[in-house]
Amino acid sequence: MNHSPKIKKYVLTLILFFLGLSLIETTFFLNTFTQLKINGPTYSKIKQYKDLKVDIYPPKLYIVEPYRLIQQTALPQYTSKISENIFLIEHAKNEYDKYYTLWKNKNLASDLYLLLMEESHGFVERFFNFYQEQFLPAIESNDYQTAQEILKNQLDPLFVLHKARIDESSLLIDAQTISTEVFSEAKTNLYSIILFITFFLSIGITVFISLIIFSKIKKNETLIINAKKETESLNTILEENIQKMTRFKHNYDNTLASITGYVYCNNLSGLRDFLAELQFEHKDVDFKKYGALSSLRHHGLIGLILSKMDYAKKQNISFDIQTFGSFSHLRMKPHHICEIIGILLDNAIEGVLETSMRKVCFHISSTSTENHFQISNTIQKLHDPSKIFKEGFSSKGEKRGNGLGIAHKIISSYPNATLNTFIKDNTFTQELVIH
Repeated sequence: MNHSPKIKKYVLTLILFFLGLSLIETTFFLNTFTQLKINGPTYSKIKQYKDLKVDIYPPKLYIVEPYRLIQQTALPQYTSKISENIFLIEHAKNEYDKYYTLWKNKNLASDLYLLLMEESHGFVERFFNFYQEQFLPAIESNDYQTAQEILKNQLDPLFVLHKARIDESSLLIDAQTISTEVFSEAKTNLYSIILFITFFLSIGITVFISLIIFSKIKKNETLIINAKKETESLNTILEENIQKMTRFKHNYDNTLASITGYVYCNNLSGLRDFLAELQFEHKDVDFKKYGALSSLRHHGLIGLILSKMDYAKKQNISFDIQTFGSFSHLRMKPHHICEIIGILLDNAIEGVLETSMRKVCFHISSTSTENHFQISNTIQKLHDPSKIFKEGFSSKGEKRGNGLGIAHKIISSYPNATLNTFIKDNTFTQELVIH
């Protein structure tokens, strides 16, 4: 079964939809995976904050340990520990310098960099400068009073300022760590929600498009079934009429021999009876009309015309058909020409039912450049030719009058076809011309 272009369009739309949806999901998944994977941006940021939080505390970026040792060194009772404390203070300073250099070269957030690498470090530098240039010489000369004054007036305030920056940095690190973790969780939840939505959206759209495709296929199947039934009906009528013609031709020789016998015996009375019986037996066969149709070379159209002729005969309508020329090729789709001629013949047959003179004339002619199909019928009432092709117009009552409108639309789709309409002396004529 051949599916219509619309069905193929819907199938292609469904395929493109799934490809587009898969591309969106893949892009979003890769973006999320890249952000959240181990050693990815989010993971590295969280790890950096946690490492920085660890390195802030002693004996690294927070100089609380050197400060404690300096406080102890400033007391006379700890004279025995001066050398040890000086060594530990120097070691702590070296540790601070090492970790300061390490974190200074890392890509810290601007607010953290300002607090730790600039403000806090500035206080630490001044703290160690006062220690080395003023506090340590006073201790080495056993001037504990001066050392304690330097501790109180210079080192204590610098440590307090340093500690404030460390505490502020610690809170900021905690806040940014939580923010990054929340972002990571939100990103994961968002991906889950989008995946959930796209899953049900894909199911919904798939079902919707599938129903449309099923509906189109069902409609096509119905059209095919109806066309098949119509074709079978036309073929049946055509076969019946061909069988009648064949029977007559087969009996031609026998009939001619019988007539010769009556003539030879000079039995004119018997010949008259024989011819009367022969005429009565074949009264329903109009071989002149069948011979006229044979030149059409369009079996579907022949079958259609024969069926209309039989219907007209049952309605006691005279159906005159004449053909002129040879019809080698009609430049119109077979089902379209059958539909147009069928509508015109139906309109003509229905038209004469209202008249006392029931007669339909169908003249078909062909030249090298044109094919003419002229259908005429008697009418009781004159109608405006400009209105008869409008949808819904009919002289036969309501809910009728769509046939000529349909025929006009089909003909309009062919630039090589025209339909001429004439009304003269109570005769309505329509002529289909195919160039």
